[in-house]
Amino acid sequence: MNKMADNILAIVVIYNKELLKSETLISLGDDCEHERITLDLFIYDNSNLKQKTDQLKGFNIVEHFYNGKNLGVSTAYNKGVEFARSRNKKWVLLLDQDTFFQKGSLKEYLNNIVCDADINLFSPIIKLKNGLIFSPFKKVFKRGIRLRKVEPIRYLLSDFSPVNSGMLVKISSFVEAGGYNDKVKLDFSDIEFIKRFSKINKEFKVINTLCIQDFSNDEVNIENLNVRFAFFCDGVKNCHREFFFEDFQYFVIVLIRMTMLILKTKSFSFMKTFYKSYIKKK
Repeated sequence: MNKMADNILAIVVIYNKELLKSETLISLGDDCEHERITLDLFIYDNSNLKQKTDQLKGFNIVEHFYNGKNLGVSTAYNKGVEFARSRNKKWVLLLDQDTFFQKGSLKEYLNNIVCDADINLFSPIIKLKNGLIFSPFKKVFKRGIRLRKVEPIRYLLSDFSPVNSGMLVKISSFVEAGGYNDKVKLDFSDIEFIKRFSKINKEFKVINTLCIQDFSNDEVNIENLNVRFAFFCDGVKNCHREFFFEDFQYFVIVLIRMTMLILKTKSFSFMKTFYKSYIKKK
């Protein structure tokens, strides 16, 4: 199992969070220690100031990359894969900073690599703290629809998609698909990647492990929500379009998000953000 783990590079994207307080690094590090495995770790630091490089249990930090700019997760993952290739790795484990991994997760990844050797992408079941399933989700009209139940089986990439955190991807297939779209920094980065990836891979497999995502939708500050909405607009705007109808689909998605924010806050300021960040810059 140790030799198999040597073929994996974990890539974590950090933003203004101490490494020792990252839910992802704490829980996955505990799992590594439990399995007596040390996992190579590539840190892509998007923080305003470079985080302190602490010694992390369960990990061997092979690179802590910081450039002083928040370029998003797509650039981070592409950079990590580039590094992984230079180290002759075969797989990358894509991570964010706020995902809790249950014990046995790493063993599940490694076992599935062997049992389903024809699969090039594995992902865990991810739930929110309120129990709702966050990943994988069903793709409908360019939107993610939550599933009521997920089984640890194979799913068609044409109909379903995992989110970024927790995806274990074979590097050769990642490269063949063209990697992540650097222009899509955060929102829709996973959907864009899966769109590319699905052109050369029909299926992915959900492994029998559960993760908890610390994702809060409790923000009520209108200014902060507008900043977040502007990021959302930017992500959707930079998604690749192959057909005119896709442009219409993305327009509707942004329109729906704006409407939901207006209803939530009773503020029409989001219309201005919609115009400046999506319509005017298109």
